[in-house]
Amino acid sequence: MPCVHLGSSCSTCHALPARLPSDGRLYLFMPSDLTWIKLRKALEPITELESPLERCLGLHLQAENVLALVGAIEASLSELELTHARGLLKGLDEPPSLVDVSAVSPLRELLARFKSGWLTELLEAERLTSHFQPIVSAKRPEQVFAYEALLRGLSETGQIVPPDRLFGSARDAGLLPQLDLAARRTAMREAARFERVERVFININPAAIYDPRHCLSATLDLVGSLSHDRIVIEIVESDRVEHSGHLHALVDAFRDQGFGIALDDFGSGYSSLNLLHELRPDFLKLDRKLVQAVHQDRYKALIVEHLLELTRRLGIRTIAEGIEEAAEWRWVQAHGADFVQGYLFGRPASPPPVPAQLPVGP
Repeated sequence: MPCVHLGSSCSTCHALPARLPSDGRLYLFMPSDLTWIKLRKALEPITELESPLERCLGLHLQAENVLALVGAIEASLSELELTHARGLLKGLDEPPSLVDVSAVSPLRELLARFKSGWLTELLEAERLTSHFQPIVSAKRPEQVFAYEALLRGLSETGQIVPPDRLFGSARDAGLLPQLDLAARRTAMREAARFERVERVFININPAAIYDPRHCLSATLDLVGSLSHDRIVIEIVESDRVEHSGHLHALVDAFRDQGFGIALDDFGSGYSSLNLLHELRPDFLKLDRKLVQAVHQDRYKALIVEHLLELTRRLGIRTIAEGIEEAAEWRWVQAHGADFVQGYLFGRPASPPPVPAQLPVGP
């Protein structure tokens, strides 16, 4: 498949797949006869169909009907059917053959790619920026310890595209490695612009990394004027990593080069105490859901209190995330959190914001 190159090294992370054509023939291979019947019934009112092979439907794609067809397919099939069905794109007069086996894609990913042309275009044009949120001392919140670089997209008109939309679309369309690398590139480029950013936390999603050595090499190419001890690699676990050895290799590769290591969103998603003792991070970020209203919830309070005690004894510095109320800050401050982060101290922005001035003490 032709690619748009973003650089050298790992071809997967550095290249974008060519945009899907809006004129051609799409062949859908169904996992069961029932799925084939159901999909045929849904698509017949929209387009002409053919069935060149068993459990296969062929349909003509045109620019004006692509999104309607994608919507009808998604609406008519279950999650399991979308997971097991496959799709193949061909020219108008090219029937499928055995030669095309390697070009068959998971249907869910293929449909997502049709809908994510805007993301491919955004990545090609490098319309990305980073906003920075301060991480401050829990005892003296006017003192900035570091900034976390948070990715933002930019539309053609300069409007902000939120990260949830960026990463959600990339995950569905199989573009997570490309977006993860672009986010690192953007974070380091933007951090180098501001003298105020003495230390920066940069997110990496292990599920987006095929090979830790290539990931490290690509990241080192991006560091530029930033010294390694100014960079903390924040391990984001929004997607499950099936093999712990892969995660260990990634962490070890960055640690050996002098980067700090932080474990993000601890207490949420797939994070566990096993990761704490296996990865032995320099920083642990307590998930916002644990910290929110911790001063009013005795269950949360007990959990967070024990986590803070545990990390203190292990020599791991803690960052309480998502703090929006002064009462939450005062509680984690009193119970030994090292650093805090949240809207109470500053929203993500560019240039990096000066943290809000708050009264010190109980």
